[in-house]
Amino acid sequence: MEKHMIRESLEVVISQRHPAERARAPERRVDARRRDDVSQLEDPPAPTTLGTVAFREAKACAIAEFESAYLRNMLRRAQGNVSLAARLAGKERSRFNRLLRKHRIVAADFRPV
Repeated sequence: MEKHMIRESLEVVISQRHPAERARAPERRVDARRRDDVSQLEDPPAPTTLGTVAFREAKACAIAEFESAYLRNMLRRAQGNVSLAARLAGKERSRFNRLLRKHRIVAADFRPV
């Protein structure tokens, strides 16, 4: 009797997939559905400006725009004082200056006349 139960238990365990395989299975189904959905479209949607750029490039562009806007905002708040702007941003002054050079932002442009 015991051997029979052990054999049945082993068969159940063997028939089950490894947890990593079970985790990937839904992903495979979604990928297959996506391929099917695209193939059923009569006219594929026109590519948007963002859709024509690779993900990395779009991400880098978005980050650069954010950094530039953020740096300008900090300098405006600090009235062009780089040390104060860096403190407000929670960055070291040298790192803040490096970002300013990267985005070609001149702190003097934000100082009151």
